Amino acid sequence: MNTKNDRRIRKSKESLKNSLIGLMKEKPVNNITVKELVSVADLNRSTFYNYYCDIPDMLEKLETELYNEFLYILELHITKEGINHDLYKEAHEFIEDMCNVIKENVEFCKCIFSKNGDISFLFKLEELVENHIKDQLKEDFDGKLDHLAYVYSFVKSGYIGILKSWMKGGCMESSQEIANLTYNLVKGVLYSCKI
Repeated sequence: MNTKNDRRIRKSKESLKNSLIGLMKEKPVNNITVKELVSVADLNRSTFYNYYCDIPDMLEKLETELYNEFLYILELHITKEGINHDLYKEAHEFIEDMCNVIKENVEFCKCIFSKNGDISFLFKLEELVENHIKDQLKEDFDGKLDHLAYVYSFVKSGYIGILKSWMKGGCMESSQEIANLTYNLVKGVLYSCKI
C-alpha cells in the first residue's frame, strides 16, 4: 500500500473515531447507528464497512488498540527474573506511563468510562491493574493472604477512581502529578497493611 492510501485510511478512521466519540457524549453507544456515524464523519457507509462490521465491532477494535497500549506498558514494567529492582519506583513509573496513555486518548477514555460507554472495558482495565498489583506485591506481604485480597481490591478501585476523576476534570494535572499522588496514597495503604 502506498503512503497516500495509508494517510487516507488513517484520516478516515480518525474521522470515524472522532465522530463516535462525539456521539457517545450524547447517547449510549448501543443507540448509535452506522448511518448517523457516517453522516457526522462526512463519509459514506462503504468506507465504514471497509474497516468495521458494525458499531460494536468498531468500539471493540478501538478498545483493543487502547488496551494493547496498556498491555505494552505493563510488559515494559514486568520485572524480569533475576534483575534487582525497586518495587516502588517501578510502580510509580507504571502509573505515570498509564496516565500518559490516558492523556493521549483522553476524549475516547472519557467516553468509554462514562455511562454511555462500555463497562466491560473498565472491568478489563481493572483486571489488568489488579494483576499487576498482585504480581508486584505478593512477596512483600509474606503470606498475609487474609488481607491481601482486600488490599488489592482497595488499591485497584482507588487507582481507577483517581484516573476517572482526573479524566472528568480534563486531565489538568500532569501525568507525573497524578502518578505522585497515586503512588503516595498506595504506598501509605501498603505500609499501613504491613503489621
